[in-house]
Amino acid sequence: MNNCCQGQEQIHSNSFNKIELKKIVKFICEKKVIPIIGEELLQVESNLMFDVCSKWIEILEIELDISRLEPISLEKVAFEILKKNIRLEADDLANTLDEVFENYTFSSPDLIQLLTKIEDFKLYITTTVDPFLEYSIKKIRYNDDMEKNNNSIIVNKLNELKDLNLNNELNKIENPLLYYLFGKVNFNPDFVISEEDRLEFMHKIFKSNDLSKLLYELSNNNILIIGSLYSNWLARFFIRFLRNDRLSDSSRLGRNTTWIVGQSMSTDEQLCQFCTSPLCNNYKIIKTNNISVFINKLYEEWEKRAFKEKGAVKNFSLENDQIDSNKPFVFLSYCREDEKIAKKIHNQLNKNGIQVWFDNKDLPPGAKFKNEIIDKINHCTLFCVLISENTERLRNKRRFFMRESYEASEIIKSMNEDMPFIVPIVTSKNIDLQRIPDAFKSANYIYLDDSNDISSDDISYFIKQFQKCQL
Repeated sequence: MNNCCQGQEQIHSNSFNKIELKKIVKFICEKKVIPIIGEELLQVESNLMFDVCSKWIEILEIELDISRLEPISLEKVAFEILKKNIRLEADDLANTLDEVFENYTFSSPDLIQLLTKIEDFKLYITTTVDPFLEYSIKKIRYNDDMEKNNNSIIVNKLNELKDLNLNNELNKIENPLLYYLFGKVNFNPDFVISEEDRLEFMHKIFKSNDLSKLLYELSNNNILIIGSLYSNWLARFFIRFLRNDRLSDSSRLGRNTTWIVGQSMSTDEQLCQFCTSPLCNNYKIIKTNNISVFINKLYEEWEKRAFKEKGAVKNFSLENDQIDSNKPFVFLSYCREDEKIAKKIHNQLNKNGIQVWFDNKDLPPGAKFKNEIIDKINHCTLFCVLISENTERLRNKRRFFMRESYEASEIIKSMNEDMPFIVPIVTSKNIDLQRIPDAFKSANYIYLDDSNDISSDDISYFIKQFQKCQL
């Protein structure tokens, strides 16, 4: 056992589900836990940050091999960008990073979606500046209507800190609040891009007298710090701020607990020794080599307890209408960069009575998604594949949409030549279709118009093909 792991406050990964997890879930169901979401949750899905940062570098027109920076983070990449081009300023970094999120579509990681589905969380605090948690809350908890309640999102700025806008007690509000502690990506450099920015933010937060409601809720609830990348002294200052009280205050004994989960903080020996010493009351480090396992177990235990206590659990999903896989349906294959177009196609086909299996819509977060996707390809009526400039550019990358096309190509080998199965939808007539798989070349193509809509004639053709498959 590591020296840093002595004492009862260190909970090991092989026992957290039996000892501490149920205690955390109990307080969650009582609406007495505030999750603090960190950047480690973005790094579990390694392609996500790579894709974001690659777009950022591309817009800046800088040659930089970020694959050597694993695990990749915005701060690491910002540091390398500035080393490459010292003429760049904070405005340039902010403008171009904002452009990345404005012009490209990225899906929230599965782990963030799982945490979002825990409806007893009433306040989410994010220490990252990306909008992934917001995307997930908007879709899952607000059914895409988050804009109707502008007070639900609170964004700090370097020159303007904001308090919670609460009229009722936190545990009594219907929909959750999202608090960007260190700002959110936007056109102005008033969010954290570098480590120096983070220090400046923390300095201003410590000095501020304008966060009384936030500090009240943090002091009177349990805290779950999950996926933070802070180490040693930065982490100590951070947890001191969250509690707004001396960590050694004996009056805190038996009161609210702060749990720290994540590979970075839980493997920092000096931080572990500090948090598990007699100087710190009610701080628990949960060691785990796989944060994904912890979050999946957390959600599973919460779902069981919530069902037992309430008799039912609200079935959050990215869309309200799950498909009935016992009836004919279309499998829609696309790359993540084309999600907006794919969703538009999904909506058009749905309006015309055609079920569409759309992985952003119908795949439960945390599921064994590869097996689930392959199973749906094998049972779909038509395999609809979106071909775009993005899919052509990414053709030589190891992306799962390529595996989907391969599976469809294998299926068609055993089918009657006259039986339609693959329906390619092309976003532009400028795309070179010579590079597509041979199995796709004999298919009838549908071309989208300039607004990425399917024409009424093509909709009619699609319905006929769909009906033909059902004969």
